[in-house]
Amino acid sequence: MCKTIIDYLELEKMTGAEGEQLFLKDEKGALTRRDFFGKVMQTAGWLHNEGCFNEPVGVAAAHTAETLWLYLGILVSGNYYIPLQPDMKQERFEKIRTKTGVRFLLTGSETISQEWVQDADVCLVPGEKIAEIETDFTMENEFAGCRKNLPENAPMYVIFTSGSTGEPKGIVKTHRSMISFLDSYIQTFGFTESDRLASQTPFYFDASAKDIFLALKLKCQLHILDERMFVAPLRLAEYLKEEMITVIQWVPSALCMLSRFRVFDQVSLTGLKKVLFVGEVMPVNQLKIWMEALPDTEFVNLYGASELAGVCMCYPVRALPETEDCLPIGYPLPGCEVFLVRDGRVVKDPEEIGEIYVRSITIASGYLDDPKRSAEVFVEQPCEELPKAFYYKSGDLARYDEQGALVFVSRGDYQIKHMGHRIELGEIESVLMKLPQIASCCCLYEKQKIILFYEGAPERKEVTQYLKDTLASYMRPNKIIQVAQMPRNTNGKADRGALKELLK
Repeated sequence: MCKTIIDYLELEKMTGAEGEQLFLKDEKGALTRRDFFGKVMQTAGWLHNEGCFNEPVGVAAAHTAETLWLYLGILVSGNYYIPLQPDMKQERFEKIRTKTGVRFLLTGSETISQEWVQDADVCLVPGEKIAEIETDFTMENEFAGCRKNLPENAPMYVIFTSGSTGEPKGIVKTHRSMISFLDSYIQTFGFTESDRLASQTPFYFDASAKDIFLALKLKCQLHILDERMFVAPLRLAEYLKEEMITVIQWVPSALCMLSRFRVFDQVSLTGLKKVLFVGEVMPVNQLKIWMEALPDTEFVNLYGASELAGVCMCYPVRALPETEDCLPIGYPLPGCEVFLVRDGRVVKDPEEIGEIYVRSITIASGYLDDPKRSAEVFVEQPCEELPKAFYYKSGDLARYDEQGALVFVSRGDYQIKHMGHRIELGEIESVLMKLPQIASCCCLYEKQKIILFYEGAPERKEVTQYLKDTLASYMRPNKIIQVAQMPRNTNGKADRGALKELLK
């Protein structure tokens, strides 16, 4: 296995005979493979000149091509990057800066709050400063020599999530974990250089890495979609058709925006060969609309976590589901082993619920400078039946179906005891997602009350009656709140902390 992701990607091929092929496209324009690699080398050259090696470099991660060449330039020069949401609060940035000790913050052309660095020893590096560096493709030989001095299991990037406490939690992703994931992912789904990807996920979200590094490995086209496209579903569909996009890897809420607006009645998207979704539950009624419109397209439900490179499980949807139940999360990818553990034993029987544990090279190395939390989540031996190794304790509960596929049940910490009954809050959410025109929902348990938030067209009265008809009395929410837009955390999931704030 290659030591670093840069050696694995073989970026030098971007300057070869096919260097003038289109590689990246965003709202600002398009870049060939050669042009993109030139920008990467400028960034690497600037960092090299500053004596920066094997240290964290912050990036104001706008959803643009510029962010990608900053990421790659950092990696080429033997450093690792810290994706930062450009509009994050100064308090959060300060916590991240303190944890990482970043000296440089690459902003590109992105405008950030000057509060971020007013009291910090951080050097802001705008795009024009990097552009002053002369492009020298021959420097890659020198950079390659520097990368050989990186330690084994060196960090590739550190992604910060808030976790249940709201404190930034830095997950350390390594080169070897991403390399292993990409090998497994390409082997499983047969992606090729002729594919065209359309990126929906913001580049400060961990799920975006699948688009970024898959395109870089294959040298296929990557189209970076402006977030404003997602408020104009018809225009978005027309773009996918015009640009002959073949692969999309989106969160279900983005896919549902197209199906709810019935864009398939006006635009044919038969050029889509693969539709993969991850991050939240895909409503079966919306998936049916997609599958009926695109009968020759491959649809796949993915499962993973920020503590893994990419994903670890998949469920190819071969036919329209016969019921309105949730889709299985499926089976492990090559190189991943998944176990259910409950009460100190491995669960194998269908319908018995256990916690998901993962064993794989794709697991992150731990939480940055947080050995206590790392020891709680990255464990040596979940139970005596399993050999000692390196396992990820997911906190997710699941069960096997009759075909041996895993079915997600809920988060372990979302199981409550209410009115004398044990309840999975995820079950309530799953039931409501079957109601047409519900975009997303999230349940909280506060002060001995079940509180349901939802985004969608139905009035509260309709939602209340629907849940009364479908849920046992002890499972019905005590309070139902309709929101204009569901708040999202850095993983793209419902932000429970923000929802709690709405209750104050």
